[in-house]
Amino acid sequence: MPQLKESLALGALGFLALLFWHQEWLSGFVYGFLLIFFLRLGYSYLARHGQKSSILGLLALFKQILLAGLAILGILLGLPPIGVALGLSLWPISLWIWALRHVRESR
Repeated sequence: MPQLKESLALGALGFLALLFWHQEWLSGFVYGFLLIFFLRLGYSYLARHGQKSSILGLLALFKQILLAGLAILGILLGLPPIGVALGLSLWPISLWIWALRHVRESR
């Protein structure tokens, strides 16, 4: 799994990019990024402390439902949808970076 430091670095890079190009999307980006970061932090904490795999699977489902609900709530509260989507997209991007690095190192 990617480290939380990698997600923070991607978040900082995205924040700086939006700061210079699309400042109107910035509030949604910060909301989406903090949402995914803290949900992932809580899930990682539970996984690290030896929870059963069946419980972790159920928690992963609830995490996705909660994530979708909170993202929709942020958009309904007036945050820019593109910014929220960009903030949420950092987790899959960090997964792809980690997977590509892992494949390269295994060769």
